Amino acid sequence: LVEGISEQLIIPCLHKLHFDKTIEANSTCIINVNGLAFKNFLEIIRNGYFQKCLVLTDSDTGTATENRADNLIIEYNDIDEINIQKTILSTFEKDIIEANSIGSGAACLKLVVQSVRPKVGKKYIESLKPDEAIDVEVYFKLIEGHKSAFAFELMTTINSGKHQSFKIPIYIEDGFNYLAKTKVIIDA
Repeated sequence: LVEGISEQLIIPCLHKLHFDKTIEANSTCIINVNGLAFKNFLEIIRNGYFQKCLVLTDSDTGTATENRADNLIIEYNDIDEINIQKTILSTFEKDIIEANSIGSGAACLKLVVQSVRPKVGKKYIESLKPDEAIDVEVYFKLIEGHKSAFAFELMTTINSGKHQSFKIPIYIEDGFNYLAKTKVIIDA
């Protein structure tokens, strides 16, 4: 379960980078809850639809909903089929930027911001010294009003195959590792 369209577009790309196979090949599907409706789906899992369910959510640090993710984690912590992972920083995009602020991931992000914001993105990228890290807050401000375009361009760029070393944020990687674990049932 993911919060919005950005995650819906990018998570399959990250899944392919992590597992080297498509999300469909792993019999996994993404459900975009369009905001804050995780609880409705999680209650279905809790009440007997025993499928593994990974929730990838924003921590929303500094906002009115900053406790929402922690409250979900507390409420569903004892359900084996549910795993809730939240961003380290406040949003999905910021964690993506932070994980790829240097190296080949940064090269990918530099291409993306120049495509999404041709003038100001290019100006920002040209202002960086050759080995200077991308500033998460500055980059985020450039894409904040253009998240869907950012997600689409990032998806397209990653899918081009030229950025196989793009880094997956830790919380997403932890979620993917949860999905990869199989539950062993021993018949007594």
